[in-house]
Amino acid sequence: MEEGKGFKFYEMLQRIKKAAVRLHIMSESMDGVPRPGIMALRRIKKAQSLGEKIKISDLSMFMNVSKPAITFMITDLEKRGLVERIYDKQDRRRIFLSLTEKGEEFVEKSEEEANHFFAQVFEKLGEHDSDELIRIFEKLGDILENICDEKKSEQNSRKDDN
Repeated sequence: MEEGKGFKFYEMLQRIKKAAVRLHIMSESMDGVPRPGIMALRRIKKAQSLGEKIKISDLSMFMNVSKPAITFMITDLEKRGLVERIYDKQDRRRIFLSLTEKGEEFVEKSEEEANHFFAQVFEKLGEHDSDELIRIFEKLGDILENICDEKKSEQNSRKDDN
């Protein structure tokens, strides 16, 4: 592999991030909801669309954020009327998260804004380059997930050896 590709790739990612921030795609907040809150709402929506129940601990693992920080965030989203806590009927210690109607509308609005932006990007790229970009990013995602899984296996293996 050619030297410097990793750094060049990192520089390109930084350029993309900087442009996205300038265009408010990755803005710090939307309607006063901080970006991590928007990410949490989108994850809850995805879980609901798959028929899954999601707990604070699931969100904590997904976002790689401590449970107390997620709890604080969910409390804020709950005060805004975007999420609600659903207590398990058999075990009241188990609490699931669900979007309210207002939360669903909020996520829909944020997705519409992102879709509008990316439609402009893909239009400028053209169909062929857009398809290639998506294909490469899917491949990159698979590779990165595999590397993470391998590293986790190696770490678990070392723990077992000790």
